[in-house]
Amino acid sequence: MEDGKYLDSEKGTPQGNGTSPILANIYLHYVLDNWFDVIVNRQCNGESYLIRYADDFVCCFQRKYEAEVFRQRLEERFAKYGLELAEEKTRILEFGRFAEQDRKRRGEGKCRAGYVGYKDI
Repeated sequence: MEDGKYLDSEKGTPQGNGTSPILANIYLHYVLDNWFDVIVNRQCNGESYLIRYADDFVCCFQRKYEAEVFRQRLEERFAKYGLELAEEKTRILEFGRFAEQDRKRRGEGKCRAGYVGYKDI
């Protein structure tokens, strides 16, 4: 159902369907988790972390440029497997103990929630 109308689709799983998080866990284990551990993590000079629950995930990087490179590679990786990032949920944001004061110093607004983050050192 979308906007009260039934849509028949051969792709994906219906939103709210009980199998959706199970299939996301299986699929993303190979597409995202293993790739992050074996490739991405080893190529980063700073610290990097992946936190995932079903089809939601947060990636944290110590350096901004590594977050930016990851974002581009993630889009390419997902496309290879027929997946897309939710653009309305995906952004690079600054976080950490000094993020708020650093943003104020640069004349930027408050930090916003997002999925790909970095912490400048």
